[in-house]
Amino acid sequence: MKTKFRRLGSMILIILISMSIGDISPKSVQGSTASEIVLFEGWNLIGLPCIPEDPSIEVILSDILDNVESVWAFDGETDTWSSYSPGAPSDLTEMVEDKGYWIKMKANVILTILEYERKTLKIVMVETGIEWRDAGDYDLQDSFPKGYDGDFFVIYEIEEHYHELIYRVSMDIYIVSEGTIYFAEHWIDEGTYPYEDDWFHSFYYPVDIQWLSNNFYTVIVTVTDLITGESNSKSNSFTITL
Repeated sequence: MKTKFRRLGSMILIILISMSIGDISPKSVQGSTASEIVLFEGWNLIGLPCIPEDPSIEVILSDILDNVESVWAFDGETDTWSSYSPGAPSDLTEMVEDKGYWIKMKANVILTILEYERKTLKIVMVETGIEWRDAGDYDLQDSFPKGYDGDFFVIYEIEEHYHELIYRVSMDIYIVSEGTIYFAEHWIDEGTYPYEDDWFHSFYYPVDIQWLSNNFYTVIVTVTDLITGESNSKSNSFTITL
């Protein structure tokens, strides 16, 4: 039995902790990677061993929710506690990796956490005056007239996913010629996209090239998944003609 004291104003909050350390182990769940945490009746101090597929606390605890009394988390920056209790107003809405949580259980249970799926970033460089018609069907061009004012797109695709996922990617675009950088842009895109069987999702970024003079240029793009750290780069060349 351990006792922890924390002073809140003139009141002392006493938490009686009776806990054991359970095993954390990875396993496969319907094609996804998952981790298990053994939780015992009473107070448990846990941390998520992986990036969860969905950080919503109600999703993470959904299989054991009937046995959860409350979950508490402390924010060291604001020196405040937040909490979650099933069926009651709560200000703790998510559980994330690299943070500790006190969770009080009514019984011994095993918590299974589905891990965030790594995604494959497939980058497609496109110079086009016509928007694409179908997936993978692009009007590629390697030369443009000076003052071209059509659509020059940089497109990247996210594929090989199995669930509705959060994506957060950064894109760095450079247009260079003979050692001179004529265009540089850093851009972050984030959001969610739904699961679609055997499909991929395309995102595009328009680049204005009508101000470029006649010359030979190379476009260099790097797209990085800011959640998994996966990164891909691609370059493509084109000419501006008189």
